[in-house]
Amino acid sequence: MKLNRVLLLIALSLLWLVGCSDQDIEEHTSEKPDAAEILELDSNADIFQRGDSIYQTGIDWVDELKLVEKEHVGEIEFKASKPEEFKNGAANKLPIGAEIYSVKDHDNILIVKFENEVKRYLASSEG
Repeated sequence: MKLNRVLLLIALSLLWLVGCSDQDIEEHTSEKPDAAEILELDSNADIFQRGDSIYQTGIDWVDELKLVEKEHVGEIEFKASKPEEFKNGAANKLPIGAEIYSVKDHDNILIVKFENEVKRYLASSEG
């Protein structure tokens, strides 16, 4: 009889612990980095914003890819000298009017052309 009570007490304690453990779980969500976060890591980063993504150039493995241009998707519309000035179409180093092109097989890479120069930009991903 005493053994039954001990087993019942252990079973109830385990159920209580399991039932209460879900309340302590925190849900973490990750978001794409913004211009401030990118520039905090590298104050000299060459970036622009398209939609809700920040694109950065100077990524070695991206520069080594064989990319095929797909279509013209926009152009740089604003110069941003401070992170809080970034919005869709803003860049910190690219000139206004630089043309942006998508590429085949890579949704996260864009090509930017201006003044006989071509640069490849990778979208910053969630961290």
